[in-house]
Amino acid sequence: TGAYLGSRLKELLAHPSVGDVRGAGMLWAIDLVRNKQTKAKFGKESPYTRTLQAATMERGLVTRIWDVMHFAPPLVASREEIDRIVEIADEALTVAERQHADLLEG
Repeated sequence: TGAYLGSRLKELLAHPSVGDVRGAGMLWAIDLVRNKQTKAKFGKESPYTRTLQAATMERGLVTRIWDVMHFAPPLVASREEIDRIVEIADEALTVAERQHADLLEG
């Protein structure tokens, strides 16, 4: 299931604010960047990060978001639950990127 989670999260690399996806097992992280080439970060207290955090919470995904979006679902998470986690992350990234397009540099 961890490999499945990683493969699904790597699909999010299509987002302009996702600089890298890394992890193993059921512990994964997405590096959030303003610019994919320079890997410039938003910062923990940026409006983008706050919007992303709110968007995930509104959709029922509790995760820690700083310059990294953390994923640590239960070891018994099903593929359907992982699909929903990734769907929520995708939606939240889209919301934050649209709302704060002015912060994206690339």
